[in-house]
Amino acid sequence: MYEQSLLANIATQKINEEQSQQINLLRLQVLELQKFIFSGKQEKFRLNSNSNQQQASLFENDKLAEVVVESIRHVKAHDVVQTVVRVNHPGRKPLPANLRREEIILSPVEDVSGLTPVSEEITEILEYQQGELYVKKYIRPEYIKPDQDGTQAKRVIAPLPNMPIAKSYVGASLLSHLMVSKYIDHLPIYRQLQMFTRQKITIEDNTVNNWFKQGCNLIEPLYHALEKQVLSTKKMQEWSVLQKTGDCIKDQSWITRVD
Repeated sequence: MYEQSLLANIATQKINEEQSQQINLLRLQVLELQKFIFSGKQEKFRLNSNSNQQQASLFENDKLAEVVVESIRHVKAHDVVQTVVRVNHPGRKPLPANLRREEIILSPVEDVSGLTPVSEEITEILEYQQGELYVKKYIRPEYIKPDQDGTQAKRVIAPLPNMPIAKSYVGASLLSHLMVSKYIDHLPIYRQLQMFTRQKITIEDNTVNNWFKQGCNLIEPLYHALEKQVLSTKKMQEWSVLQKTGDCIKDQSWITRVD
């Protein structure tokens, strides 16, 4: 009985030692997994021969996943079509009918005696005079003139006079009035448009801003000529020299105004 009890205890102790080793191995695997998951990139992929052997001993089957390619499908190349959506411009609003019209008939320079006009082109330009907005209405009769053989014909029409801004209905008088009112009289654009609205004349603000932009481009040569004249004066030269030397001028009575 004693011998049987002793053998049973030895067998139980051996089983406990094996289970303890298995538990320690499992704990070590868990620690290695936690280190692999929660460590940084540099530490995660820093592998040497010892670590490889250690991982091989810890994880007998290192294939965590396996990708099996069943079939490969080839897709034909396709053309990419880019769709551009263009919004049609609503068109220019007609000038108010209550404005005074000043009709100007422009006849062709070429001899059109004996010809009957087939149509006429009408161009309305918004102009300004003191206290009044009015419309210059250019009427240009159009003629069809055959050649001497009578086999061909050409269109005969008078050209329009030069406008400050091409393809625009603003005249030179209105454009100059707007710019003088803004830069000399310090009247903002929106206030000028409000004044026009009270006269039942509606002009879009972006249209007027475009007029100002192109109007400034028109007077740019005048600006350069004025700049050259101002900088060439004697007083301006003395002022630039004193500015360069850093002298402090207390008496500025010698500075003259350059008109």
